[in-house]
Amino acid sequence: MNKKPDRTMIYIGISVVLLLGAIVATSVINSQPSSEADIRAKASLQAGIVYEGIVNSIDTSGQTLIVESLKPKDGGMALTGIWTVQVPSTLSLSGISIGSDVQLTVDSKTFDIQNHSMQVKNIVAK
Repeated sequence: MNKKPDRTMIYIGISVVLLLGAIVATSVINSQPSSEADIRAKASLQAGIVYEGIVNSIDTSGQTLIVESLKPKDGGMALTGIWTVQVPSTLSLSGISIGSDVQLTVDSKTFDIQNHSMQVKNIVAK
C-alpha cells in the first residue's frame, strides 16, 4: 500500500504566510494619509448634513438655539433629545420663533453627538 505524504505543515505554513501578507497590506493601506480628493470626506464637509427640527428656545445674544425632534431630511435615523445649535453671526435669527420648524444644515466637523451640540452653516424657518 502506498501511503500519502503528510502535507499538513505545508498547508499551515502557506496559511501563516498569507495571513501575514494580509496584515502587512492592510497596514500599508491604512498608513496612507487621506487626501483632499477623498470623496467621502469632501462631500460631507462641503455640503453638510441637513436636519429638520422644532425650536425649544432662542438666545439671540449668544446666537444659540435649543432644538428637539431632529430628523435628517434624507429620511435617515432621527436624533433624540435636546440639541444646542450654534448659529454663526452672519446668519439672522429674526424669522425664527419658539415652536417653529427649522431646517438646519449642520457643519459636519462640529457635530458632537456626545454633548448634543453642533454648529450650522445655514438655517431656514419652515
